[in-house]
Amino acid sequence: NFYSKSSGNLETLSNWGSNTDGTGTAPTNFTSNGVTFNIRNNVTPTIGASWTVSGTGSKIVVGDGTNACNFTVPSTFVVNATATDVSNNGTITRTSSAVQSWGTLNVLAGGTYDHNYATGSLPTATWNATSTLLVSDNLQSNNFAGVTFGNVTFRNAAGTTLFTSASADQSATIAGNLNLQGTGAINMSNQAAFNSTLTVNGNVNISGNSTFRIENQGAASGTNTKKLLVLGNYDQSNGTMDLATNTSSAITASTRASIFEVRGDFTHTGGTITENASDDDMITRVLLSKTSGIQTLE
Repeated sequence: NFYSKSSGNLETLSNWGSNTDGTGTAPTNFTSNGVTFNIRNNVTPTIGASWTVSGTGSKIVVGDGTNACNFTVPSTFVVNATATDVSNNGTITRTSSAVQSWGTLNVLAGGTYDHNYATGSLPTATWNATSTLLVSDNLQSNNFAGVTFGNVTFRNAAGTTLFTSASADQSATIAGNLNLQGTGAINMSNQAAFNSTLTVNGNVNISGNSTFRIENQGAASGTNTKKLLVLGNYDQSNGTMDLATNTSSAITASTRASIFEVRGDFTHTGGTITENASDDDMITRVLLSKTSGIQTLE
């Protein structure tokens, strides 16, 4: 194993050592098999050029599991790795315009991935239930289908659409909390003819002046249901929860629905809950469905 020093760009071999504090013998290459490169000893490590760790069975580990370590990939630089782990209190922040290749990416318990570039998509990753995805800048559409995330926080000014498939039903799960802290519009689905469901196992918190829109499919009139299911609590102090913006006037009764279901406590101290569907046959429904005990409404 090798460990990064307290300063210096990570793509430079002399900025690594065989001791945990970064001292000791430096690696002779980044291509040997079975080597782990541990990024630590620096709160804000970065690279000054593209960096490749290519050995079979080798990997990059961000953070030591205790101390904060935010590895930023800037400019147009690319990280190419066979595998990458993000440890507790470790963060990968992408500000580079280039597509990254993290290999097998695991965002472990307490780890964070920060999408902070004004376009592009998310990497394929395995997300621990207590990991965090930060969306700090614009994100391309259709990055959520089929994925189970940990916590997700949107703090971007631009919007995105979670589900866009024109050929299949789509769903995703957030194992932790969903937080809306930015000002962008987050559209859950613009699918014309297919169902979509976003399940949040934890809480939904809307504190930014953003809009979360469950149904955003213009004039579509096909048969399907869009559903946001919150198993924890819902807390809105700002922004807008919009169940539907459908403009069709040709929806057949009982065929198209947008459902917002909350099974925990429901707190609404600011902002707006609305729907803007044109046709009275568009079903928009808020369900408060706690299965045991008292469900608090505020």
